[in-house]
Amino acid sequence: MKAYKMINVEESAEIVTAALNRPKLNLFNDQMIDEIIQACHSLRNNARARFVILTARGDHFSAGIDLAAIKESGITAEDARIKQLAGHEMMRCLENLEQVTVAALRGIVCGAGMAVA
Repeated sequence: MKAYKMINVEESAEIVTAALNRPKLNLFNDQMIDEIIQACHSLRNNARARFVILTARGDHFSAGIDLAAIKESGITAEDARIKQLAGHEMMRCLENLEQVTVAALRGIVCGAGMAVA
């Protein structure tokens, strides 16, 4: 599978493990959302993979969206709507995976992290 920066994807036989990779709190940002969408599209065409485990690096699954990054970016209302649509696309991609998918959770799981779980 393709190498990503914000998620780690490993394939072992018929099991794919996808781990959020923004410790300390694994906060979602634009790049992580985009990488999850890309990984889901890749999994759609992976006939070998039968199971997906969604987990996270570090002590916490996810505390949600990276609000500090949003505040720092000074985005407009239109940009905010586009970002929201990307989040919806990520959720649709996860929901539509053909593989049996489970979330291995620990620590903080709230906001967008809870929605993903």
